[in-house]
Amino acid sequence: MKKVAVAVITIALLVSSTILISAVYAKSGVKERPFKATGKGSAVALSGPPILEIVVTGSGHSTHMGKVDIWQHHFVNIITMTFYDGTFVWTASNGDKIEGSYYGSLIPTSAGFEIYGSFTIDGGTGRFAGASGGGGASGMQYNDNTAELELDGTISYGL
Repeated sequence: MKKVAVAVITIALLVSSTILISAVYAKSGVKERPFKATGKGSAVALSGPPILEIVVTGSGHSTHMGKVDIWQHHFVNIITMTFYDGTFVWTASNGDKIEGSYYGSLIPTSAGFEIYGSFTIDGGTGRFAGASGGGGASGMQYNDNTAELELDGTISYGL
């Protein structure tokens, strides 16, 4: 009987804490929203094989930021065809930023490499301070070192 009472109390505490956390989250003004973005840029290799250190700069458009400048940095293992330890900063025309991390894989084609990956939004500045979110990434890295990218996921930030 004592075990049943402890179990009931534990469940009640878990339910009430979940409700409280949800209420605080809703009251904070933070809202999860769909996030879609496209970008085009140029890649520069800072180191040689088998591990390439890559910096990508370019521009694009985001559903919450409008026109953006893009800066990305990652490593590519040309043996496993994966990219990892990626970091990004997308800057809106008003200076607000989102930043985060990413990783993924590359599939060789005659035109270059298809890009498949995941991204995580870890923060930002301005109205995106404390932003979070993430989703999937896809695109193409062309043989001339230009790239196109599409992001599809969610973002949460204050009002």
